[in-house]
Amino acid sequence: LRRYFCDEHFIDVIVERVRRSINKYKLADKLKRVVVGLSGGKDSVTMLSVLQRLANEFNFEILAVHINLGIGEFSKYSEQICRELARKLNVPLLILDLGDLLGVTLPQIVRRLKRPACSVCGTIKRYLLNVVGVEACATAVALGHNADDIAAYILKNFLLQNLSAIRKHGPATDPLDSIAVGRVRPLYEVLEVETRSYVKAAKLPFVEIACPFKPRRYFEASIKKALEFLEDEVRGLRLDFLRRIAKNLDVYPSPSEPLRACSTCGLISSAEICAFCKLTAKVVGEPLGAFVRQRIREAIASLGLRWCKESPKSSQHM
Repeated sequence: LRRYFCDEHFIDVIVERVRRSINKYKLADKLKRVVVGLSGGKDSVTMLSVLQRLANEFNFEILAVHINLGIGEFSKYSEQICRELARKLNVPLLILDLGDLLGVTLPQIVRRLKRPACSVCGTIKRYLLNVVGVEACATAVALGHNADDIAAYILKNFLLQNLSAIRKHGPATDPLDSIAVGRVRPLYEVLEVETRSYVKAAKLPFVEIACPFKPRRYFEASIKKALEFLEDEVRGLRLDFLRRIAKNLDVYPSPSEPLRACSTCGLISSAEICAFCKLTAKVVGEPLGAFVRQRIREAIASLGLRWCKESPKSSQHM
């Protein structure tokens, strides 16, 4: 696709693709007050740029959130990129420093727990983004998953018959009372090669080096290669696959565990105590969910964000 367009028109093509996804999957209302997870990589940078271009048209407000995990020079570089991008796009940016919030960094947590870094990182990022969403009264958290990643993840879970995981990876998920905001995936129909081309065409800063903890996921990489091979035979296969998945999400079962409010922090959990509070209890000796919520609420207030018409209902859990 990229070779057929100049920079300006290629950008227009990607923006139009996301515009159509917003309309097709009825995402506009979910994006009214959106928290954008910004790692600084090509996908999240593309997502923030496109949403910023569409903000006036759809009348939504954006808060970008970057989580500094304390991974040495990599995290310093990533934060620098995110600050530069936010200035360039004139988007408010909230920086959450894990070392400041918890007193420990991701590498320190991984060493203490002896768990895979990506598992720990995922737990922390999901929790913190949800906290920002709840405390800021956001209508959704936007995630920068591209079409290749989503297709590979869905196909992997189908092959493993983990069918309830598929239902969570459509274009959007719904909020749950005051314990979780919904999630949206604006890049649901944008391929990885297109996000790489977009950031270069738009001359946007982005993190070009891989996270030191990034593992080689052979199973998912093999699925991606298989999908690319099939794409050569059947043009448009990956996006067709995702469109059909989105259309038939109701066919797949919901997670079997009932969801509830964590007894310590009041946010979403499948058990009495949520994964984040369990993690922090093991690492520092006490669950820190409620403390982190208070710190993040204060950080949001310092930005002058006025999305909440009244004190968030979630505060009743504090």
